[in-house]
Amino acid sequence: MRILRTICFLAAIAFCGGVAVAQNTPTPNAITDAPSKKEKFELGLEMLKGYRADLQDRFEKSSALLILVIGWLITSDTARKSLANKASLYWSGLTILSALIVMYCLTIYHFIQRFREIQETVQSLAYVDPTYFARYQMPDTVFLLPVHFSYMLPVIFLYLAILILLIQIKRGLI
Repeated sequence: MRILRTICFLAAIAFCGGVAVAQNTPTPNAITDAPSKKEKFELGLEMLKGYRADLQDRFEKSSALLILVIGWLITSDTARKSLANKASLYWSGLTILSALIVMYCLTIYHFIQRFREIQETVQSLAYVDPTYFARYQMPDTVFLLPVHFSYMLPVIFLYLAILILLIQIKRGLI
């Protein structure tokens, strides 16, 4: 029993010693390792490029998918018959499509808000003249509407077209 207590005691000391050694203690050089203004600016520009590309990519893919759905509803007799005859299929399609549109709009809104936060941070660095930074700025409005709508409205119009198609299919007009 005494040997077991000794082993446990030594194991506890070794564990505590290992934890103490593994602690990350700040060094005096940690202050000098802070990123420079240039590094912050370049990182910010890369983030802006990424967010802009993601916004465009989401818009294009969502639009393409909705156009495919419209084409499918127009050309597929079996799909139209199934939607017209089965209420559960009709309502589940309508619910899923509506949920996807809401999630798309929330995502776009979030992306543009984050883009603006990053843009303000990069501009506050004042690393380059603002005229050279204009390429990376997102406008506040497009055709007198907030920029959010330039990414949302085309997709919402496609959603409304699908909604009208679904209603007409359900009523037997198509």
